Amino acid sequence: MTWPVPHDDDGHPGAPRAVVGLAAEGRDDQGTSLRWAVAWAVQHGARLDVLVSHSADPAGSRSAAAARLLLGRVLAEAPGGSDVPVVVHLTTGAPGPALVHLASTADLLVVGGDRRPRPGRRRLLPLVTHCLSHAVCPVLVVPGASAVPSAAWTVVVGIDGSARSRSALRRARWEASDGQVRAVTVVDTRSGWPPVQSWARPGARARRDAEDLRYVPAGAGPRRTPVEHSIVAGRPADVLAGQDADLLVVGAPALRSVRWFLTSTANRCLGRRPRPVLVVPFDDRVGDARLSPGGGHAPSS
Repeated sequence: MTWPVPHDDDGHPGAPRAVVGLAAEGRDDQGTSLRWAVAWAVQHGARLDVLVSHSADPAGSRSAAAARLLLGRVLAEAPGGSDVPVVVHLTTGAPGPALVHLASTADLLVVGGDRRPRPGRRRLLPLVTHCLSHAVCPVLVVPGASAVPSAAWTVVVGIDGSARSRSALRRARWEASDGQVRAVTVVDTRSGWPPVQSWARPGARARRDAEDLRYVPAGAGPRRTPVEHSIVAGRPADVLAGQDADLLVVGAPALRSVRWFLTSTANRCLGRRPRPVLVVPFDDRVGDARLSPGGGHAPSS
């Protein structure tokens, strides 16, 4: 089996790069995840790599051609889509490892959030869980019914004062472009801490992080993305999943194995939220480098 080769320069040096997967057999959520990927590429001046997985028989080749037609329609319909540089990769192997490999040098991996219903919540499909557990870049999980916002994205990020949530906060500011970022710290008073400590321990650190990142320079000049911070009591997954925003940003669990991810707040948010969720690893390159003073590419206005 030959996997597509990740690349850093395709004639657009310094530009961000996103990877999105399409299954040739055609799932209902594919068009939605592709539209979000194209919208993200337009917003950030990014390149787009599309991985089409198909079977090796003639029927699979015909299905791959249909996936290419879907890509063409989405690019034609999206505002600015015709200006997005696109590279299409084909694979007959397992799509999960191929996507993770292709996204090893990317800034974003987009996957469809097709979920199997369970009582009271939903469970992610194995492909999505594999990408979330193994990808080194942030993973955007897009449910099938999510409409792509036409204006600047509204972004909510969950923070708790940890290093992981600080990376998520930096990424949220980058994703918001000219929109607004709302940072939410959820204090779970069932933890057994005394009431004063339960509010002070995560709340004080998270408030400090939000203040530090209120006006962080990005690229050639400062981008003044306001950060509105609130502290709320409740169950973290319930509070974060219920936020009214185009995009929810959360930090990935410290241990990225499937076992630990399935019990994480990030996974619970994915199971409860009907809108896209961006899961950010601790060492996110965009969050750390491109939002530092004088560093790297700044998203286009």
